[in-house]
Amino acid sequence: AKLLAQLIVDKKVPDSLNYLIDDWFKKIITYDLSITDADYTELLDGKYEVIITLDASKIESIDGINSPINMNEPISIGVFTAHPSEAESTQILSLEPQTIISGKQQITFQVDSLPKYVSIDPYGTRPDLVRSDNYFKVD
Repeated sequence: AKLLAQLIVDKKVPDSLNYLIDDWFKKIITYDLSITDADYTELLDGKYEVIITLDASKIESIDGINSPINMNEPISIGVFTAHPSEAESTQILSLEPQTIISGKQQITFQVDSLPKYVSIDPYGTRPDLVRSDNYFKVD
């Protein structure tokens, strides 16, 4: 694991994100990521502005004691025309990492088609005990 971690650091991870290697390989870290609301507005040019409200926390477990720790890291947020678990590539309107911090926050996207679902970490890159609140159906 140490060699793998060093290869990742040397080849792929920018210096600003090296701390994630320690988090993922040397600590017990879980996340609580949830989308609490999402809404959209059709713009004059036919695009849609999507406003996503989310809540995020990062928890470290040491000797069975869970403690919240500061989060400030890139996590993918997706906007879809189908449920994220069933979306084909043509149904992904936006999928890009956003800097997510601890607590509540809002993130705004512009997309070309009517959004149906939004999701934080739609493909499960972070250990999250309750994944069902990682997506939200946009009405």
